[in-house]
Amino acid sequence: MDYQQREVIGLGELAERIRQVISKEFRVPQWIRAEISEWKPGQKGHYYLQLVEKQYGIINAQMRAMIWSGNASRIIPYFESVTGTRLGKGITILFQGSVSYHPQYGFSVQIQYIDPDYTLGEMEKEKAATINQLKKKGLWDMNRELVVPIVPQKLALIAAPGSKGLGDFQKTLHTLCPDVNIHLTLFASIMQGDNAPADIMRNLRKIEANAPDFDALIIIRGGGAELDLKCFDDYELCAAVARASLPVVTGIGHTDDETICDLIASVRRKTPTDTAVYICESINNFIDRINHAEEILLQFTSALLSESHEQLESLENRIQRSVNQEIKLRSTQLETLSKSVIAGAMFLINEKKHSLTAISEHIKQQSKSITRQHLSATELYGIKIHAAVKQKMRQENSKITLLDNKVRLLHPDNILKRGYSITTHNGKAITSVHQLTPGDEIHTQFMDGDVQSIITKKDN
Repeated sequence: MDYQQREVIGLGELAERIRQVISKEFRVPQWIRAEISEWKPGQKGHYYLQLVEKQYGIINAQMRAMIWSGNASRIIPYFESVTGTRLGKGITILFQGSVSYHPQYGFSVQIQYIDPDYTLGEMEKEKAATINQLKKKGLWDMNRELVVPIVPQKLALIAAPGSKGLGDFQKTLHTLCPDVNIHLTLFASIMQGDNAPADIMRNLRKIEANAPDFDALIIIRGGGAELDLKCFDDYELCAAVARASLPVVTGIGHTDDETICDLIASVRRKTPTDTAVYICESINNFIDRINHAEEILLQFTSALLSESHEQLESLENRIQRSVNQEIKLRSTQLETLSKSVIAGAMFLINEKKHSLTAISEHIKQQSKSITRQHLSATELYGIKIHAAVKQKMRQENSKITLLDNKVRLLHPDNILKRGYSITTHNGKAITSVHQLTPGDEIHTQFMDGDVQSIITKKDN
């Protein structure tokens, strides 16, 4: 067919027809729902947007839009004040806009008003859906069941390098724990925007591969708009945090901010500074408990030593009294026995004398040999009695000497003579190396004198 016989229209006419159709169809502003995929401030206060609609993550529609400066100065501040979120890329909005078509610039939408309540509702819906999915998968309580060690010194830290939040965290650690050796390993990460979840998860995998080297995992980010913290509501990131084998401590945003990562973490703190306070409080509380226990142990040891010294003195006094009493008792018994023996001997001699007197006449009749025999028997009996008395006295003296030797062996002077010494510090006896520190002055007592010493080194 000859082109002259065809119905041909110019591009400008086609564009005009399209403009007329669109102008007729969309005479009044429309309420439209879409996600902002691009956000570019222009000159003179204008804003240029790219809007998209997705289904199952796939874009099925996209369109240009703009907010002229006259509307921008009104609707943007209002939206951000209500939502607490900066208007920009990644936000789903419900807006009222005029649909138009320009022959040169094509199809576009001029945004006249944005409903902030819709955006808040959509963000809460997304957040609730993520929470429900975490609970359904059994991930909601996994990390919260882990317990941060009493003294968390080896810390894996995910933060943005050079950020104020990181600076506040490190400064607070140094201020509150100046003498504590905290091993802090920084895993630098992007902490906002579309790329943040993937970058944080990359660092989580690194930390997980070296989990035995750490006591806890810290995630911190300074404050910002709610949209800036939206990455911490990402399902995949939250799931990765929940599955971490280390207890996670978060300090994300300001005091009133609350992300899903905060909700599933083992410990949630309000800010990076507050997170550092939590770490130092845990360590300092443990140090206080150790110091208190040390004081109690020192007091108990001192009291025990004092009590033992008193008991030793009391025992020494009791032994001395017992020995004196025993010596006195034995002396009395020996004296009584001696008198009894002498009295018995005298009685026996007198009795024999009487017998001899009675039979003196008869004895005279006996031979001299019989008389000598009786006299020898009497002398022998006296000798035996005297020997028995001496033997008894030797036995009793041996017992007394043995008791006296036992008492002398228990005396501190004899303990020192055997090579032992007594060491004190500030008047208190030292029984453990843990009671001393380098620089302490100690007093050591030997058998033949005392010495003063300064501790220069100690080995536990």
